[in-house]
Formats: sequence, C-alpha cells, structure tokens
Amino acid sequence: MHYLTKILLVVAIFYHQANASNFVDYKIHPENLLISQDQADGALPMHYPLLEGQMYTDDIRELEVRLHDGDMLNFAAAGIQGNVIRFASELNDIPNPLGLAHSGLVVVATPREISGVIDYLSNPANYDLDYRPQPEALMLMRESLRGYHSNTLIPFCLEASGTAGQVLQGINPHVQITPLEQVIRDYDGNVYVRQLRVQVPHCKMIDFIKCNLVRPYEGLNSFTELAKSTLKLNQTEDTRKVFCSELAALFYRQAIGLNIKCVSDVIPEEFGSGAGIHDILRGKAGAEIALKQKFVYHDEDPDQNCCPCLLL
Repeated sequence: MHYLTKILLVVAIFYHQANASNFVDYKIHPENLLISQDQADGALPMHYPLLEGQMYTDDIRELEVRLHDGDMLNFAAAGIQGNVIRFASELNDIPNPLGLAHSGLVVVATPREISGVIDYLSNPANYDLDYRPQPEALMLMRESLRGYHSNTLIPFCLEASGTAGQVLQGINPHVQITPLEQVIRDYDGNVYVRQLRVQVPHCKMIDFIKCNLVRPYEGLNSFTELAKSTLKLNQTEDTRKVFCSELAALFYRQAIGLNIKCVSDVIPEEFGSGAGIHDILRGKAGAEIALKQKFVYHDEDPDQNCCPCLLL
C-alpha cells in the first residue's frame, strides 16, 4: 500500500476521534437499523441483523443480542469523513468493506459498579498510575449514569475518544466509559458489535478499566504516533497515551492472550471481520451485527471502476 494512502487513512481516523458470565440481552429496534424508513421506501430493502441459526423474516420487529464483557464495538463514520476512509481503504492492503474508523469495547456492569471505579480513581491514594485522571472527565462519566437503576446490569462502551464539547470544557480526549445506548444515540454513523467466542472474566474487565480509565488519548502532539501505526513503523510500544484501537488491542492481549506484537501498530479496520487474514479477532469473534446503521456503501455501477459513495 502506498504511504500516502496510509497517511490519508490515519488523518481520517484521527479526526474521527478529535467474568464473562456478565451479559445483557440488548434489544435492537428495526427503526434504528440500516437506513431511515423514507429511504427504505425506495429501491433499497430494510435489512435486519441475524444471529446464528436465526431465520430471516420480514415479521421481525425486535431482535435481542446477548452482549458480553469484551465484545468488540466497531464504528463507521458518516459524511465526507466516511467517504475518505472508504476511498483510502479501497487502496489499503487491509480490506475494510464497512469503512470502520473507530473501536470500542463492551462492558457489562451495574451503574453502581462503574460509580465505584470512578470513586476509586478520584482518590490518587488508591492507585499507582502513569497518568493523572482528569477530575472533570470523571465527573462527566458519573453524570452519564444518572437515570439508570444502580443495581441493574447494562452494557457500557469503553473507548478512547473525545468530543468537541468536552474540549471546549477543557477536557482533553481520554479513555471513557458511557452507557452504550447513549453512545449509539449520539454517534453519527454506523455501530456494530462482534460477539466474542471466548470468555472474559469480569474481574479482568474491571481491573483493565481501573488501570486505563481517563488515560489520555493520542493528541495532536502525538499525531506522528498515529501516522506510524498506520504505516506499521512503530518499533516499540508506548501506551502512556492510547488511541481507540490501541486500547482495544491492549485489552485483548491482556484478557484473552491474543498474540499482538505491538499494540501501537493496530488500526480500527483490523478489528473488522471483513479484514480477512488481517482480522485480529479471526476465530475469536463472530461477524458484525448492526446495532445502528444510518447508511450503506454501494457502487453506482458495479461494472465500472468508480469511486464508492455513501447513501446518507
């Protein structure tokens, strides 16, 4: 793959960020899937994500996906950014048919348990970390727990990310945990889950969160690290700051023993089932199930070598 193409891909990805007994049945509503109903009235049919062994039927009104600790969350950006990622991936050595640009991890826990982790990290005397958690970031995560019953298991999303609103509040991008339904609601693009075929002890999940929550995200001053990861040029790991796929790779190496030589070289598309031999989770996780899908990729003319576009 050309270095210029890889750099283009990493720029797009970068700006997109600026005990297994624990599970929940996550209900998927068709109105949140694939394309909006007015788009579905055209030539494109509505599609529903199918679980293994499930029969397809137009009568499906709601599906339940059983989410476990450590399940992979994949995100695909919409708009111009999605087009850039798609175009770059077409020229990449790593297939990326879904245009994946961001990674996250499922955490199944109670709000009380997550609040306990936040309390733990709020007192520096409790831990020995190589970074100082931002108090404002911890406060925002605590706020996201409001409205949930403290003892009910719900799915969360653990990700290294940030928003423009947070930056305006003086909160730098960081590793954060948020109720998954909030992440799905707010994300402008497609959200997929890949269910693990191996068990992750819940205690390992919580220990990982305690060691990484509010860890700084790779910022502008670390852009060269992101570029090097896309070009596979990192000679050594540096996880003092992490980007989304680096965090996920670190978790999978620690939790299920994946042989990842350098987590700093992992990019989001390598967590996609469409990545083929480059799929880091090959044999360890199933294919993507859509939790939210706002657009689909298609070729205007499959017989022509044209640039793919998005249906928005």
